[in-house]
Amino acid sequence: MPEPISDQGAPPSTDGPDKSPTGRLPGHRYVEEGVFARLQERTQTQLGFINSLLVTLAVGLLAFAANASASSTELHRLGWRKWLILAGVVVLACSVLSGLRLAHNRLASHRITTRVARLRELRDRYRSEHRDDELQRLGRQADFFQKWAKYSWSKVHEKKQVQSAARNLAALIPDEYKQKRRAKAASEKTQTSSRPYIPAIPPAVTKLVEADRTWYEKADDWTWWWLRVQTGSFMLGAICLVVVPFSYY
Repeated sequence: MPEPISDQGAPPSTDGPDKSPTGRLPGHRYVEEGVFARLQERTQTQLGFINSLLVTLAVGLLAFAANASASSTELHRLGWRKWLILAGVVVLACSVLSGLRLAHNRLASHRITTRVARLRELRDRYRSEHRDDELQRLGRQADFFQKWAKYSWSKVHEKKQVQSAARNLAALIPDEYKQKRRAKAASEKTQTSSRPYIPAIPPAVTKLVEADRTWYEKADDWTWWWLRVQTGSFMLGAICLVVVPFSYY
C-alpha cells in the first residue's frame, strides 16, 4: 500500500528558479521521490505476492482435506486422525479469510491514498489559481470522506477524525459549490468574476489529509497484523494435515 504522502507542498516549478506556484522553495519536494518510494513499492509488491501465495496454498490444502474426508467410511478408518483433519480445515479456513481481509484492507488503503493525492492536488491548485472548479471538486471530496467514515467496522476512532475534518471542510465551502449539477450555469456561459479566495480552505484540506494519514497508519498496522494471523494459521493448518499421513509410520 503506497503511503499517503506527507504535507510537503507542490513540486518545484520549472517556470522560475525562486519559488514554486505555492510559494515554497524548490527544496521542498514530495517524499515519494527517491529511495523511500522504491523501497516502499517493493515492500508492498512482496506483501501482495505473499498474500496471494498463502491464499492459493491454503485453498489447495483445503481441497486436499475435503477430498480425504469425503465419506463417513473414510473418516471412520482415520480414527483419531479425523480430528486433526478437522482442526486443519478450520485453521486453514481462518487463513483464507484472513488473507481476504488483508486484501480488502490493502485495497481500501490504495483508495484512500488516491483520494489524499487528489485532495493535495486540489488544495495546491486552489491556493495558486483561486478557481471555482476546485471548490466544487473539494466539496465532492469532503462529501465522499463524510460518507466513507460514517460506516466503519474497524478503526472507528481514526475514521471519526476523518469525518470531523471533512465536515469542517464542507462547512467552509459555499452551498452552491456542493451541488453536482452546475451544467445550467456552465451552459449560460456568462462572464462572471471568480469567487474571492477563502484562506481557511487550504488549512482545512491539510487537516483532512492529516486525518487520513492517521487512519492510514492505523490501517497499515492492521495489515501486518492480518498477515501474521494468515501466516500463523496456514502453518498450523498445514502441520495438522501433514501429521496425518506420517502418523501411520
